[in-house]
Formats: sequence, structure tokens, C-alpha cells
Amino acid sequence: MTDVPQQQRTFKEGLLWFDGRQGELRFASGRTVKLATEADKTLPQPLMRLVNLHLS
Repeated sequence: MTDVPQQQRTFKEGLLWFDGRQGELRFASGRTVKLATEADKTLPQPLMRLVNLHLS
């Protein structure tokens, strides 16, 4: 996610809102899940090779 204005999506199961750094998923049942971005990570080299092999 990058720095973007807050966006919101409504589904029959609940409501999702997010921006460039955080978000929240609020189910119709009342349960809420907080969302947050993680720092950029790189794949381990063996996994990167498998991904590249698959994509080539």
C-alpha cells in the first residue's frame, strides 16, 4: 500500500476500509480485524529462484 486517500468497500459480509498505511475489516457479526502494512521485504533466494522459474 502506498500513501493514498482512504478507500472503503462494502460487502454483504462486512465493511473494509484502508489507506496507504492501515485499514480495518469490520464483519457484519461485529468482529473487527485491524490491518497494517509491513516494511518492504525480499524473498529468500531459493524462493525467488522458484518464482522466477515458474514465471519463465
